[in-house]
Amino acid sequence: MLVLWNLHRYAGFLKRRNYLLTLLTLTLFTVAGIGYIAKTNHLSRQARLVAILPFISVSPERTLPPDGVLLAYHASRLAALALDSAFVIAPLEWPFEPANLDSVVYPEYWQRLARAIRYDYYSIGELSRRGDAIDVRLRLFERGRNKPVAETAFTLERDRSAGGAGQAAQWLVRAMTGREWQPPPVRPLPPEFYDAYLRFLLRDRAEAARLLKPLFQKYPDNRDIVTLFAKVELADTALVPMEVRKREVRLQDLSETLADLSDRDTTDVELARLAGEGFLWREKFNEAAMYILRAYRHAHCHSKVLNQLARLHFTRYRPLGFFNEVDIYRKSLQCNPGDVQALLELAAVYMQLYRTVDAQKLLESALSINPNHPDILNALGQIYVSRGLTQKIFTIYQKILELQPRNPVAFYNLGIYYYHSGDDSTARRFFERAIQLGNHRDSRLYLAKIAEKHGRLEEAIEYLRQRIRLKTGENDVYAEEARRHLFELMVALGKVDSTGRVLDPAVRSKSQ
Repeated sequence: MLVLWNLHRYAGFLKRRNYLLTLLTLTLFTVAGIGYIAKTNHLSRQARLVAILPFISVSPERTLPPDGVLLAYHASRLAALALDSAFVIAPLEWPFEPANLDSVVYPEYWQRLARAIRYDYYSIGELSRRGDAIDVRLRLFERGRNKPVAETAFTLERDRSAGGAGQAAQWLVRAMTGREWQPPPVRPLPPEFYDAYLRFLLRDRAEAARLLKPLFQKYPDNRDIVTLFAKVELADTALVPMEVRKREVRLQDLSETLADLSDRDTTDVELARLAGEGFLWREKFNEAAMYILRAYRHAHCHSKVLNQLARLHFTRYRPLGFFNEVDIYRKSLQCNPGDVQALLELAAVYMQLYRTVDAQKLLESALSINPNHPDILNALGQIYVSRGLTQKIFTIYQKILELQPRNPVAFYNLGIYYYHSGDDSTARRFFERAIQLGNHRDSRLYLAKIAEKHGRLEEAIEYLRQRIRLKTGENDVYAEEARRHLFELMVALGKVDSTGRVLDPAVRSKSQ
């Protein structure tokens, strides 16, 4: 502005009319720019994350009961209908993912965990049974405050717990926004649904699946049942080593059901993302991308959607503003700091990029929230092994084996440490123990290396053959490594020639 004034007043460069037009144009652009920045800041502002925790039974002892899940589940869904985009209601399983399950019946533990995870609001409910009545106490906490910002109490008839979800949601919305709102009536689901959800929260996937399977078969169009059944099925760790063909057989009906329900209502984020996850497991990446991007359009800050987005080809997510997987997983942890999957995936990407120190700092920070989380402990143990941090290795694996004395991965990682330390005898015992406890595939690769080093070539060949037979799919790089090394050994022993033609009659008869 001063430059324009000097050009007009002293240099005579701008006539009065041109000066005023230029000044007006610059003023309009400035106002528009300020408005755009304010609007952008408003749109990009982080939504407040709200956790409505299952209600704890305090009589006759502290437990997490199925009706406590019922109240929290329906209160969450009702509150989500009433709250605008400034709030995000976390699904029930999100707070449990980083939790120590031995402590989840204590409100004080949830307060510490919620503060560490940085929930903006979280509610803690308690149930007390009195004859045919249930007394409910509900407290709402806000980030940074040790005392509740609001609390209420009401009484329910034992067989009308679903009505209490409406009361809880109505009160929570009023306490967070000051707005009065009348919730619609709740239609309760079969009791087995809440039992299954509770088992899922407590990481008993097998029991949750047993309870849900008959419900899924009986109510194939019920969104709640299909969604929970999909979460339980897709969380099965047995899917990881399974061949793609077998995954196709197991997941085809489920993923097609999810896709069909999502096509009927394209705004349902959970249906879309679970359909996408099912297609990812089946390695149908075009279909997976369609449903994951559909979910992302309606939920830009849903950590599970973001985690799936990172598994797509980079051409799918770069137009959305993410340069690589690191950007996506960081955003995922920003949206849900308690997402253990995003945490482990980000640490794994750091390791691939040789940013080992960053991976270590990330996992050590997470471990300070829950020092007994097995997945975080195992991942951090692998990093200590890769960095050769001897004292930390023994400290963390002592803790892992105290918590999980039959953990094959722990024995495998300790075997790697001793192998690289030159103690083949001890390494071999750990690798054999990993196979005994969990049929650990990659332990066979190291046992083959040890056998070859000590001149036991036939033993090495047998271990390599076993690893090849345990191949998990076309992308199993360790099975391919075993195949290449087996070929090299067979050539060195004169059993095959460089083209793969069998020379040793014993090998020919064995292959036949």
